Amino acid sequence: MTGLDHSNCVVIKIIIFRLLHVFLDSKQNTSCGRGAWLFIIIEMWLLSTGVQCFQWIAEPSNHTITESGKNVSISWRYVLENGEQPISSKIYNDGEKTITIATMNILKKKYLLNEEYDGAAKAISENSTVTLEFFFIKKNLADKEFCIHMAISVYRATKEFSKEYRSCTKLSVYVHPRIVYHSHNIIKPNGSTVELKCNATGDPEPSITWTKVTNNSVLTNSSLMTVNITQQAFGEYCCIADNKYANDTYCITIGDPLLSNTAPTNYTMINNSVTIICLATGIPIPTIEWTNLSGNIIHQSKDGNYTIPFKQCKNETWTYYCRAWSITGKTPNKKISVYVNTMMQHCKQTSTGKT
Repeated sequence: MTGLDHSNCVVIKIIIFRLLHVFLDSKQNTSCGRGAWLFIIIEMWLLSTGVQCFQWIAEPSNHTITESGKNVSISWRYVLENGEQPISSKIYNDGEKTITIATMNILKKKYLLNEEYDGAAKAISENSTVTLEFFFIKKNLADKEFCIHMAISVYRATKEFSKEYRSCTKLSVYVHPRIVYHSHNIIKPNGSTVELKCNATGDPEPSITWTKVTNNSVLTNSSLMTVNITQQAFGEYCCIADNKYANDTYCITIGDPLLSNTAPTNYTMINNSVTIICLATGIPIPTIEWTNLSGNIIHQSKDGNYTIPFKQCKNETWTYYCRAWSITGKTPNKKISVYVNTMMQHCKQTSTGKT
């Protein structure tokens, strides 16, 4: 609203008409002509200064931001004074070509969606609040201005005039960044180099930044980063894809795996299955790989445990090998021996043919 706000408008109206009432009461014995002239003068002043009380009391910000595929609501709320009423209103997309989204049916006091508008939207009017709702909003609505226009009829004394009001917000629709490719476990020996890759999608196109978490430093503003595998390079590295509206993060840690010497290397199977253990440390947590005497991989895990099922009627030694590997490298094989002695009484009887 230009000029006076709603509260000042009401105060001015009250003061003026009270002064008029007092003046007329004090001039009861004066000719009616003087009172009529004063009434006309005040009326002309009201009309010439354009005193009206319409006001937006709630508007969207100049810039409305939302994610593609989401629902979004844009709301306006206004206030009218006695003697004011809407005579027309529309909601539209203001751009190179103005597209009407909805117009108000004054008699029903509701907005009707333009049948030619192809967006998934609806307009709601309730208690002087107008809401424009978009469903599963699309990227093609980005950077467009959405406005409401209202024409208000104003009655002052015996005169009528109209005023027009407009309120807009610019809509930004973004696509959330998504990291679609990143480095996986790469076996490299200590002292070599490793390339960490990170690619992402999004709209606007996201920028890629690699950081090292341990010292909170930015290493490169590129999707590709080369790391020399040394003790000083160990730590957590994060790829951040950011397009100023949202971001996505993927982290990877680098460190050298090391097998522990605390786990036993000899086990015995007599009455039950046996769980053999291979412990390792490293950044990232290494994978423990078990192979048999023939070199075939028989088990992989992070905890390093491998359970050998119980076998009856055996008297022999089984040999297994474990090793740890991660993105930084792999350890030498560690030999684990399992002595199996399950020659129970019934096994001896079976072997001699006795029942």
